[in-house]
Amino acid sequence: MKAKFAHTVDGFVKSIQEKMFEERGIDGIKLMTEMVERC
Repeated sequence: MKAKFAHTVDGFVKSIQEKMFEERGIDGIKLMTEMVERC
């Protein structure tokens, strides 16, 4: 269960990173990294 959840989150994060990279490049990735570190 936990592994499946981690895999889902990983895929979710990757999809967000791809969108962020397309839209805002490095700034988007920095923002995403900060959000992940806070969780």
